[in-house]
Amino acid sequence: MNKMNSGKQKTIVASLITVVIISLILLAGPVQAIKLNLNNFTDSNPITGKIISAIFSIAINSNERMNLSNLEVYDNFDYLCSFAINSSSSDCESKGVIVSLVSDNTTKGYGYGYGYGYGYGYDYQYGYSNGNLDYNVSLNTNYFSFGTHNIKLELNAGDSHTYSTEQEITIRNVQITEEASQYISDVIGPTGANITVAILDTAEITNGTILTNIKPLKIIEINSTINGTGTIYFKINKSLVSDKNKISLYVLEGTSWTKLTTNYINETTNEYEYSATTPHFSIFMIGEDTTPQTKSSNSGGSSGKYIRLNEEDLTEDSVIEQETTDTPEQKSIWQQITEFLGLTGHVTEDGKVVEANPVPFLLILSSFIVLTGILIVLKVKSRK
Repeated sequence: MNKMNSGKQKTIVASLITVVIISLILLAGPVQAIKLNLNNFTDSNPITGKIISAIFSIAINSNERMNLSNLEVYDNFDYLCSFAINSSSSDCESKGVIVSLVSDNTTKGYGYGYGYGYGYGYDYQYGYSNGNLDYNVSLNTNYFSFGTHNIKLELNAGDSHTYSTEQEITIRNVQITEEASQYISDVIGPTGANITVAILDTAEITNGTILTNIKPLKIIEINSTINGTGTIYFKINKSLVSDKNKISLYVLEGTSWTKLTTNYINETTNEYEYSATTPHFSIFMIGEDTTPQTKSSNSGGSSGKYIRLNEEDLTEDSVIEQETTDTPEQKSIWQQITEFLGLTGHVTEDGKVVEANPVPFLLILSSFIVLTGILIVLKVKSRK
């Protein structure tokens, strides 16, 4: 009897342990069953016409065997389009959404696993298991209205089991014409402002304005419905520039151009990129400073004897300092003797500075005095 009771107790304990283990597996499975993740877009606050992108990932647990088909895209919770799990087919491109499969290291085929995730539909079946699918999702903002958009990607695994992930973007109303986009990359203005950017005729605008030492490269008009400060990101082709460090953005104030604080950002194969801050929006000019620079005739620098200036380098504001070292022909005999004896400093013909050093001369003079004294003493003795 005791043996029978003991056997039943062991059976009950074993059954309980089995139930606990199965329960733990089922509870643990859902946590990592399948995960969708849409990373941040490259620009969450883009201007109209800009293409932004983000990486979208699906992570499938090894316990799953999911027969996935299509993923759906929603804009502000309204259905927008869908694409195949392998991105081979899609109706999203016509809606401004381009999806491409970047990598897939999942196991595909028949095997045992949960068909719907979260511990549901365990069977021998076909599907994806144990790996990640990574996609590049690009949005062409020309297809979206101004304002905030909630972009959601949703996967229906079947049997009413869905998974989703989302990101939010805000499209700014900054409209840049196709021609202007060759020079203006972006404009950051007051919140809520509608901004337009267009190219104007350079000769027409600069006629009658003061262009002192400025070479105009391009004239741009930027208008904003809300007045205020802003930041302008611009670029210029390298072929138009003599010195990239002399490029600035200028704003037209009456008939004169005011230079704005301009920062060099980067360079590409063909262009230099800059940013500038402006107190208001108006007519702007990308220009190059052409203020003349004082040049030396010796590319290695002045030797200390002469500075030769080209005629075009002379301006009314130029202050030219020259050393007054005389040429050998201008020196007097006495000056040449004192320099030779080291009593005065001088500059040699090869540009070396020789400082005054009277010690050798004093030694010679002392020797002369001593020798003269000895000769006098000897002459006096000989007379005696």
